[in-house]
Formats: sequence, structure tokens, C-alpha cells
Amino acid sequence: MFNPISYITNSEKQVEAVVIDIKDWQKIQEQLRGFEQHSVFQKDLKTAFSEVKQFQKGTKKARKLKDILKEI
Repeated sequence: MFNPISYITNSEKQVEAVVIDIKDWQKIQEQLRGFEQHSVFQKDLKTAFSEVKQFQKGTKKARKLKDILKEI
């Protein structure tokens, strides 16, 4: 579990910063990377489904995989 958090306040007692243990920060960063990867995957999947619908409607022409790979 996470260690205690320290708050840094200004002269009006308003919180201006938070101090956490480095191990906790690393855990948070790791979780964030996972969320970011999931978000990118979800966006790519939505794009793919959208293109499939366009192919099915005939509003977009499908291309062969070998032609796509030639562009890379």
C-alpha cells in the first residue's frame, strides 16, 4: 500500500505541492503507462471498426495487406 503523503502549503495554508515516497511514485507511473497503452489500443480499435463499417458500406475501398506492407 502507499506510504503517508506530505503536503506543502503556502502562508495562507493552501496546498501547493504533494510529497510522496519514490516507490509510490514509481507505482503510479507504472499504472499510468498501463492506462495510456489501454487508451491508445482502444482508440486504434475504434478506428479499425469504423473503417470496417466504411468498407461494408462501400464508402472506402479495402486494400490488400501486401500493398499496405509495401508502404512500410
